[in-house]
Amino acid sequence: MTGFLVRLQSLQRRWTLLLPLACPWVAAAATIWQDWPLPLSVEARPAPVSLPEGWQVRAQAEPCRLQSLTVFDGLPQEQAALVPETDQTLPGGRGLLSWTLTPASAAGTWVALAYSCKTLVLSRPLPASATGFRVRYDRRVRPDGLPRILGAEIRVEAEPAAGVPR
Repeated sequence: MTGFLVRLQSLQRRWTLLLPLACPWVAAAATIWQDWPLPLSVEARPAPVSLPEGWQVRAQAEPCRLQSLTVFDGLPQEQAALVPETDQTLPGGRGLLSWTLTPASAAGTWVALAYSCKTLVLSRPLPASATGFRVRYDRRVRPDGLPRILGAEIRVEAEPAAGVPR
């Protein structure tokens, strides 16, 4: 059991009281980090709008690799990109970018992924319940000159145990 001690002293008695952190009147709801899967590669084929006479199209067989990630307050086309609050260095040449989410836009917080095939960008809103977002990356591996993105997580409020009031 986690908690903290409060010592109450009087002239005649000394009391020790253990207040558990899980009590809703003592501590705020706990938050947890959950995996938020990213498509690290996608398969895309070029589709020309018009093809000059005599030319043929041959699609490349290699998939497009995730190259960069941008977090937006609102829709990506509004271009309100958020700057990470922290950029931690982790062991093994890894890094961790973190954002605290407090969306000002009615559209919420969005993530846009850009890929190595240059014309492909996927975007998706983060859940409204997310209060944080972080991205793990490898500083040593630099395809196209950028660190390789390894994955992402969102921070959400943990559900209270059954019978515990919110």
